[in-house]
Amino acid sequence: MDRYPTSPSRPSKVHQSVSARLLELSRPTAQYCAQTEVHVFALSIAASVLLSVFPFLIVMMSLCRYGLHWPAGVQALDLALRDFFPGEIA
Repeated sequence: MDRYPTSPSRPSKVHQSVSARLLELSRPTAQYCAQTEVHVFALSIAASVLLSVFPFLIVMMSLCRYGLHWPAGVQALDLALRDFFPGEIA
């Protein structure tokens, strides 16, 4: 007795090429990513991350300086701020 019988309406995918199978599996993902709501959701996440990075680094710098008394941590965060933000902003 076969554990996974194939029905006549649904052909077996054993002889399908790898590229055809990959295309078949990625098609629902591509259709989902083509919807407008997905792009709006991704934009809101990206904007939230960009707007929250600077305050997070400032809080971490204050915690390292005044809470932990850890000068190396402050220097590392200062380096991260200078790398992340260009020019005189950092």
